[in-house]
Amino acid sequence: MTAQLFLFLLACALASAASSSEPDPKIWSGSLVEMKALLQSRSAHLDNRNPGSGQTPLMAACLRGDAEVVEYLLSVGADVSIPEKDGYTCPHGAGFQGRADVARVLIKRGIDVTEFHTDGFAPLHRACWGKKEGHAETVRVFLESGVDRDLKSNAPKAIPRSCKDMTTNPNTRAVLLGDKPAEL
Repeated sequence: MTAQLFLFLLACALASAASSSEPDPKIWSGSLVEMKALLQSRSAHLDNRNPGSGQTPLMAACLRGDAEVVEYLLSVGADVSIPEKDGYTCPHGAGFQGRADVARVLIKRGIDVTEFHTDGFAPLHRACWGKKEGHAETVRVFLESGVDRDLKSNAPKAIPRSCKDMTTNPNTRAVLLGDKPAEL
C-alpha cells in the first residue's frame, strides 16, 4: 500500500469517526455560554436529539425553564416542531412544567401554543394540571396571549373538559376566574 493511499484511508476513517461521535451532553443541559460554544465549535448540532428522551436542546431548555437558552436557540434556527419521543412539543413542555417565562418566549416568537397533542390535550390543559405557582402563572400567560380559557380537551373516548374542570390548584382557579391570586 502506498503512503498516499494509507493517508487517504486514515483521513476517511477519522472523518467517519468524527461525524458519528455522540454530541457533548451539555447540548441538552448547558448554560447559554456553553450552548453557544458547542454550536459554534460544531461539536453539536442545533437539533440533535438526546438518545434517551428524544429531546432536542430546545425542548430540554423549555422543560428546565431556561428562557434565555430558548430565546437563543430560536434565534439561530432551532426547529420548534421536533417533538420529544412521546410527541410532546415545546409549548406542551412549558405548560406541563409550569414555565411561564418559556411560554412568553414561545408566544413572542409566534409559536402556536394552542396545538393539541394526539392525547387530546393542549398546553393550557397541561399547565392546569400543575399544582405549583408557576403553573398558574403559565396559565395566565397562555390566557393573556389569547388562548380561550374555556378551551376543551378532545381526548379520545373522554368527555371534553376545560381547564377549570381539570385544575385542583386554587391559584390556577383564581386566574381562570379573572382574580389575581395573592401568591403570584
